[in-house]
Amino acid sequence: MRPTLAQLCSRAGCSQATASRVLNGTTFVSPDVRERVLCATRELGYVPKCARRTPRAPAPAGQPVVDIVFHRHTPAERLAFQDGHLTVEPPSDVPLDALLTEGRRLSDAFYRHIIDGAVEELGRHGCKAVLQANKDLKAPTMLADLNRPDQRGVLLVGEYSPDLELFVRQLRQPLALVDLMCDGWPDVVTIDNRGGMQAVVQHLAELGHRHVGYVGGASNPSLVERRTMFLWHAQEAGLTVRPEWCCACSEQIADAAARVLPMLHRKRRPTALVCCNDCAAFGVLRAAEACGLAVPRQLSVVGFDDVDPAALVTPALTTVHVPMVQLGRVAVRLLLTQEAAWPHPANGGCEARVRTHLVVRGTTAQVR
Repeated sequence: MRPTLAQLCSRAGCSQATASRVLNGTTFVSPDVRERVLCATRELGYVPKCARRTPRAPAPAGQPVVDIVFHRHTPAERLAFQDGHLTVEPPSDVPLDALLTEGRRLSDAFYRHIIDGAVEELGRHGCKAVLQANKDLKAPTMLADLNRPDQRGVLLVGEYSPDLELFVRQLRQPLALVDLMCDGWPDVVTIDNRGGMQAVVQHLAELGHRHVGYVGGASNPSLVERRTMFLWHAQEAGLTVRPEWCCACSEQIADAAARVLPMLHRKRRPTALVCCNDCAAFGVLRAAEACGLAVPRQLSVVGFDDVDPAALVTPALTTVHVPMVQLGRVAVRLLLTQEAAWPHPANGGCEARVRTHLVVRGTTAQVR
C-alpha cells in the first residue's frame, strides 16, 4: 500500500502543511525540519502527488482563460522507484495524452511543480487555467486555439525548442515564458543560475576540493548559462577544471552515465563533479557505481534543480534547490500585468529570476 502524507508527517514529527511546503519547495523551512521530512520520505518511499488535471471545459461567463502549454518534443525516460532504487526506462516518444499523467509523476516532476504553482496563482486571481500538452510549437491548430479573442494570455513551459522564436512571433496574446530564455517582447521567468553555481563552488571549495569537473549539455540557453557560471566561479575560487573533466551529454540519465564513464576510468580524475541538472547527476551516480567508486568518499557529486527523486536516491543528492512552484506563480503575475502594455511593449519584456539555495545531502564530503 502506498504511504500517505499523514504517515509521512507522523514519522517526521511535523504538520501536513509543513511537509507540503518541504515537498513543494514553496517557502523556506528550517534545515532540521526539512531534513526530517526528506529522511521520512526516503524511508517510507513516499512520492508526492500532483494536483489532478481537468480537461478543457467552458469557463463561467466573464471568467478569464489562460492557457498553460507544456511542450516536450524529444524522447523521454520514464523514472520510477522500485525496491528503494531509481529505475530508468529507455528513452521513448511519449503520447500527448500520457504527458503529466500519474505514471510520469517523477519523470516530469520539475514541470509539474511549475504548473501547480501557475494553476494555484491563476485561481487566486479568478482566472481559469487550461492545460494542454504540445509536441510542435508550429502546429497551426494549436496557434489558432491560443489566439482566440477570449484569451487572457498564455504560459509556455517545458523543453526548449528551436521553434520558440517563431512561436513567439506568431502568438497574438500576452505571453510569459517559464525557464525558457528568449530575446524579444515576452516576459521571462527563469532561475538564478549564477547564484546557484556560486553556492556549489563555494561548498566544494570549503570541503577541500581543488580538482573539479562538469557534466552537462548546452541544449538550451539556461544550461549554457549554468556551465558558464560554473567555470567563472571555479576560476575565481582557484579550482582546477581540465577540459577532459568537462563532459557534454544530453538531459537523459542513461546518456550522462555512458558519457562520463571514460572520465571516471582515468587514473587522473576530478574529486568532484558538478552537473547541469539532477538527471545528469543521477547518470554520474550510475557511472560511479559501475566503476566501483564510492560516493561521496571517492567522488563528490552535485546536481541542480532538486527534483523529487533527488531526496529519494541513495545516497541522497546534494543539489541546488529551485523553487519550482514559485516559478509558476511569478510567471502568472508577470503575465497578468502585461495587459496594460498590450500590444506587446516596444522595448521588450522583463526578466525575473527566482533565487536558489544549496541543499547539502549525502553525495558531497571532505576530500580524503
